Amino acid sequence: MTAAFMILTGVISGCMPASSSGPGGESNTGGSTYIPDLSGSALMIQDLDGGDLYPGDSIIIKLKLKNNGEESLEDISLQPAADAISLVLDDMPGLEQKQIGPGETLAVEGRGHIGKGIREDINGSVSLDILSGGENIFRISEEL
Repeated sequence: MTAAFMILTGVISGCMPASSSGPGGESNTGGSTYIPDLSGSALMIQDLDGGDLYPGDSIIIKLKLKNNGEESLEDISLQPAADAISLVLDDMPGLEQKQIGPGETLAVEGRGHIGKGIREDINGSVSLDILSGGENIFRISEEL
């Protein structure tokens, strides 16, 4: 079988602060809120059987996270965004590093598949939420 490539260059669609506020608006960390600069990060999806994406299709997921900020990002993890196309991460080796220092780039490649339950050719976006220390710090998405 010849593998076809569907290359999607992702963009960061939003940033969320890495720390939260208390009920009165005070910072729970006692300092200013740090918002990471992850510009230059990218998401690429490769459809292994070519053509359009359908539920059940196996894919290769390539993610490059570039920390352009001044602080390290700790305990990095990924999760599919709940409000996007059903994306299942089967295996994402490389996340064991779990830290990206200032000026560093973390590149990971793994396998996944398009989740079941969608009955037609997929249109929409594939999104991954990136977490640092259990807090959602940003989302990277790609329109299909």
